Amino acid sequence: MLVLLLAWPTAGPLRHRLPRFVRGLVSKRTVVGLAIFLVFVTLYGMVNYQRWGDPLKFSDPLACITYTAEVEPGRFARLEAYGAFNIHQLWYGALYYFFPIWKIIRPDGQFLFSEFERRMLDGVEPPPSSFLLSDPLLLVLGGTFLLQLPRLARGRLLDLRATAALTIGFSIPVLLILTFFYMAFRYRTEFYPLLEFTAFLGFYAICVNPDRFDALSRGGLSLLLITSAGLGIVCSHLFLFLYKISPFTNRVSAPDGWVDLYLTQLKLIFPSIAQRLHL
Repeated sequence: MLVLLLAWPTAGPLRHRLPRFVRGLVSKRTVVGLAIFLVFVTLYGMVNYQRWGDPLKFSDPLACITYTAEVEPGRFARLEAYGAFNIHQLWYGALYYFFPIWKIIRPDGQFLFSEFERRMLDGVEPPPSSFLLSDPLLLVLGGTFLLQLPRLARGRLLDLRATAALTIGFSIPVLLILTFFYMAFRYRTEFYPLLEFTAFLGFYAICVNPDRFDALSRGGLSLLLITSAGLGIVCSHLFLFLYKISPFTNRVSAPDGWVDLYLTQLKLIFPSIAQRLHL
């Protein structure tokens, strides 16, 4: 999309645009860019072929669940009924990665959406986490970009076609992960190209015309960015620590509460320390 948009002329009648568009597609800049792109696509295909036997396959959910089929035979039926990607899981994916109320334990000892999880999802891994806490700086800068986008467009300070193409491309993995049949902390990686791209654009929007902000606004914005960065550093390390000590299972159970679950994990991982602390 980016190559096509950059090659398409922005002005002139259609009969003049088409020849210029063709010349743009075969220009040195386009050919070099596509050559670099194809090198990485080839490497990507080689990895996929070695792992799955198909260069176009990046995952095989059936193969992933086969080794545990005897323990939980319902996994095959669930995959057959709902598929590896299902739009009906979008709302739950948004909650899992941004608003982890799924971790709330009901009076019966089950999670808030336990029935939905067992019916639709192959697994939900701990720990509870949120980009709002681990990456507030990226989100604040991304929000700044959205707020400043009309001004950037009016001042022609941004190539909107290229920005739209990249944003759509970076959004595709996010949509796939939000609708995937397995929720995992490690899949947060797929969000970062989009979050970082919009954050860089937000930072650019702030820097391209600093005189637009008065002293009070600059002070408030600086405080917000510094606070967001500090909160993100602390929470990121906390989530990483919880991930490292979380039980590796597709069906977490915490009937006695999350504190008790992680105290139990600490006892198992660090028995000597737990004994000294009388945990």
